[in-house]
Amino acid sequence: MEVQAQFQLQHAITIQDQFWREKSRVQKFKDGNRNTSYFHRIARIKASSKDIHMSRHNNQYFNIPESIEDHVVNYNKAIFATPNECRV
Repeated sequence: MEVQAQFQLQHAITIQDQFWREKSRVQKFKDGNRNTSYFHRIARIKASSKDIHMSRHNNQYFNIPESIEDHVVNYNKAIFATPNECRV
């Protein structure tokens, strides 16, 4: 009976230890490092939705939204829409 009682006690201690380990993970999830990726994602979304009020290129300033848009489009076209001169 004593061996069985020790086995039951050890089993109960193991279950209690597992319970507190799982509970600590929940607290860590709520308050700890696992939330940082969520907050970083929110900060990136907010940063990406900020408006551009002025742009500068070679001492030329663009502060009208349409001129900023035209400049960005033309700049990217010049970079990405050039003919491909790769030869095989």
